[in-house]
Amino acid sequence: MRRVHCSYHKCLTVYFGRVLKRMASAPFGLAGGYRHFASRLDDFYRDCSGLGVASVNNHALDLDRFDEIRVTRFVPDPRDLLVSGYFFHKQSREDWSRVSHPTDADWVVVNGVVPESVKATGSSYRDYLNEVSLEEGLLAELAFRRRD
Repeated sequence: MRRVHCSYHKCLTVYFGRVLKRMASAPFGLAGGYRHFASRLDDFYRDCSGLGVASVNNHALDLDRFDEIRVTRFVPDPRDLLVSGYFFHKQSREDWSRVSHPTDADWVVVNGVVPESVKATGSSYRDYLNEVSLEEGLLAELAFRRRD
């Protein structure tokens, strides 16, 4: 049986990853260990079969691809995702958030959409959020999370 946690970028992903790692080791000992696939759904489908537990961000799974599967998902308050994501991304050290003139392909790892306002400036996402007003930043975060 597959055990999978589906999450959203910046919704307890690091914390729950630590929990799942522990579950995959002693004393629980889920054979096959644990792996987080970020938003790389194709990698997840290809490589999850031997794992004791896996996690993937930002996608609804095609459950028909599995004989037996158990899925957990935290369903966050969208307002919390928006506000906490905005403040996190203003100081983000993640590579994708520091790319100037970003494209959606640069943000695949977080399943993000580049807001038109960011495209217009050519700034990195992090720099853009630090240059604009709170309202403009929250609107950019809302556009970024369009797929969520």
